[in-house]
Amino acid sequence: MIQLYDYQEQYIAEIKKHFANGKKRIVLCSATGSGKTVMFSYMTKQAFDKSKRILILTDRKELFSQSSGSLVEIGLHCNEIKPNTKVDFNHSLYVGMVQTVMRRISKHEYQELIQSLDLIILDEAHKAIFDPIFKYVSSKTFVIGATATPH
Repeated sequence: MIQLYDYQEQYIAEIKKHFANGKKRIVLCSATGSGKTVMFSYMTKQAFDKSKRILILTDRKELFSQSSGSLVEIGLHCNEIKPNTKVDFNHSLYVGMVQTVMRRISKHEYQELIQSLDLIILDEAHKAIFDPIFKYVSSKTFVIGATATPH
């Protein structure tokens, strides 16, 4: 399992507290290099172990690779949503580029996927490129937006 620093554990505890109090949309704001990917990978593992359906969305190839790699390091296999790749919708963990998902969102199976998710994590959530996905997100879905620059 991932070894977290004390401050990372505190961030995660705060997010869980807000979720327990009924909040569905949380911003994980932490400095560059503080381990936001590690923190959301840890939370992904916890959700995955509870049979939750999860999607991590990024806007750049580097972040896509970083997220996928972090999940592999903790023993999770994710289904990648990327160009020229067919997606198996029978799994519970996905990592995708938001641009690819939005190009495919008119397809019924992608809308169903987004609606069925328990947790969505947006890496670099301050960017407007993620805004259109919210039209398809269920009100029951928890969303964590990770960013170092929320404004």
